[in-house]
Amino acid sequence: MTNLNLTKPQINYLLYILENKGPKTITGCANYFICSKTNAKKILDKMMTVGLLYKNGQDYQLTKIAYKIALDYHQRKENLELFLQETFCLNEEEIKELVSILLTSKGEIFFNQINKKVKILREIHTKKLDKKDWTNYDFKKYFLPGLYPITCCLYKKSKEDFSRLKPCILRENFEAQAYLEVNEDISIQLKATRMTKNQEGYQKKSVVSKISYFGENGKEEINSKNGLFTLHLPQDLSWYNLGQGLLQTGIYLTIESYLGLGLQVERVVCILTLNLFNI
Repeated sequence: MTNLNLTKPQINYLLYILENKGPKTITGCANYFICSKTNAKKILDKMMTVGLLYKNGQDYQLTKIAYKIALDYHQRKENLELFLQETFCLNEEEIKELVSILLTSKGEIFFNQINKKVKILREIHTKKLDKKDWTNYDFKKYFLPGLYPITCCLYKKSKEDFSRLKPCILRENFEAQAYLEVNEDISIQLKATRMTKNQEGYQKKSVVSKISYFGENGKEEINSKNGLFTLHLPQDLSWYNLGQGLLQTGIYLTIESYLGLGLQVERVVCILTLNLFNI
């Protein structure tokens, strides 16, 4: 519906007439857009000529087709505003200026991606994540089945709060890029790598062999499948909203690894960070 060759002024006038409850007269448009009455009348009359507007007394009204077009642009405008607000540190005027420029874009792929991301944001905001609470929700309601990138970092286990955690050496045994898998259940895929470490003057291979944790059915032990570990997340796992589309959670893991022939066991906290704008 928005693939017509409308000019930027025409789009702005459509939105003005749709969104403003007061009179939509030549004077009202001229005052709102800070232009002369002559220019406002010229734009309005042109929109009447192409079938977008009709006059009801002194008021300009949207035709049925123009109303549908204006609704589409209104939705795009709201989606862009939310996306820019959540993604960038911009003030209200900067967002308004960018939205005005982007609305005239012909890139349907761009708008489809924006709509997809904003839909998830709106769904999540209904659970009041914008208040930065710990919240539990079902990813299956928001994401299609598939793999989504998520950042993983391991820290030494502590009984204190997460803000005092220190990175542990085992983080070098895993790729920082992990994946959130959405399917019949929700799981995390961690990819282990072989590391070479110096111990008493000898170069020894460090290999992760097993990960155990408490999941939905109590303690679970996961063995490596070609270096890949799939951890099924409990349904009651809560996530914290960091703002700007970032969600974060943590789970305790017990990791068994071999350094040479020696078995090492370490308990760690796995911090997972999901960027909603990278999906």
